[in-house]
Amino acid sequence: KCMIKEIKPLKKLVQNYKFNKKNIDYTKKYYNVPVHGAFVIFSKDYIQKEENAFYDKTFMYYEMEILDYICHKNNLKVLYNPSIKVYHHHSVSSSKSYKSELKKERFVNKCVYDSLTEYIKLMEKDRGDYYE
Repeated sequence: KCMIKEIKPLKKLVQNYKFNKKNIDYTKKYYNVPVHGAFVIFSKDYIQKEENAFYDKTFMYYEMEILDYICHKNNLKVLYNPSIKVYHHHSVSSSKSYKSELKKERFVNKCVYDSLTEYIKLMEKDRGDYYE
């Protein structure tokens, strides 16, 4: 994966494919859809109902998917509002922390694995299948 990322034409092709595949009109408001976590505003209602802003057993990955799950489970609204503009520099922190692409990928993969494991545990706990 690290070596493939170094092939610029291939990287560009993959990025274009991902972008075109989404078919989302980013100029429209959307309600109760999963949103990206670069910038999140929590309502007073959410803050009063929930103990934590984010699920406290994850780090940097799958936080928004878990937040979306919690909001749907608790009948809380999610809004994507295109009038709010945020410029987010993707992977800047990780890239500065890890000069080696391989070490960065190991870090990312570990965080993704840990977060997905916690996400599954949360869903199993809600279904009553989870025993610690």
